Amino acid sequence: MEYCENEDVKILQDHIGYKFNNLKTLYRSLTHRSASFAHNERLEFLGDSVLNLIVTNFLYKRHPTCDEGRMSRIRSNLVKKNTLSEIAMELKIWKFIKLGSGEFRNQGFLKRSILSDTLEAVVGAIFLDSNSMKETEITVLNWYHNRMDPVDLLKNKKDPKTELQEYLQKLHLPLPKYRFLSSTGHDHEKKFTISCQTYGFDKTNYLITVGIGKNCKEAEQSAAKDMFEKIINRPPSS
Repeated sequence: MEYCENEDVKILQDHIGYKFNNLKTLYRSLTHRSASFAHNERLEFLGDSVLNLIVTNFLYKRHPTCDEGRMSRIRSNLVKKNTLSEIAMELKIWKFIKLGSGEFRNQGFLKRSILSDTLEAVVGAIFLDSNSMKETEITVLNWYHNRMDPVDLLKNKKDPKTELQEYLQKLHLPLPKYRFLSSTGHDHEKKFTISCQTYGFDKTNYLITVGIGKNCKEAEQSAAKDMFEKIINRPPSS
C-alpha cells in the first residue's frame, strides 16, 4: 500500500509539530485494533514508556528540590488518560483515528481511552521515525507547554482519594476499598476510623492503611493519602 501525503495529513503533522519521514508509521499509530490487524498497540506500548521517560526527565531537571513522592504524583497527573485525551483533542488527532465500523458508530474517536492510547502510539511513532529521543522530547514538551507551569505543577490539584484512584488506574491495579472500622468519643468530638485496602504492584501483596478523622470523609482521605505514599515508595518486585 502506498501512503501519500494529502492535505489532511499535512494539517495533522502541523498540529502534531512533527513531519514524518515514513507516513506508514504515522498511519499505523492512528489505527485502532477494531479497524485492522495492523493496529497501533505495539506503538502505544512503546510510546507509553517514551512519554513517561520524557516527563520524568523534565520533572527531574526542572524541580531539583522536589522529592520522589511529589514527582511521582505530578507525573501521574501529566500522563493520566484525562490529560492525554485532552492533548489529543487539542491536536485534532481525534479526526484522524481509524476505527472499525462498530467503534465509529459509537463515536469511539471521542472516548478518553482511545484518544489517550492513540496519543501514546503517536509518541511511539515519532520516536521510531525520528530515531531521536531529543526530537521526540521537543515535540512532546511542546504539547505540554501550557501544562508545565512550575507553580501549577507543584500544587495539589486532587484530593488524596482521587489521586490514589487515578494512580492505580494508570498502573492497571485494583481500585481501593474503604471499610468503616469504628467511631469513638462524644457526639461533638467523635473520631472515625476507616481502613483503605488494595493490592500492590504484584497484585498478590495486600496493603492496608488506616485513617482517622472528624468524619468518615476525612478519615477516608487520610487513609487514601497514606496508601498512596505506601504504594509509590514500594517499588515493583523484580
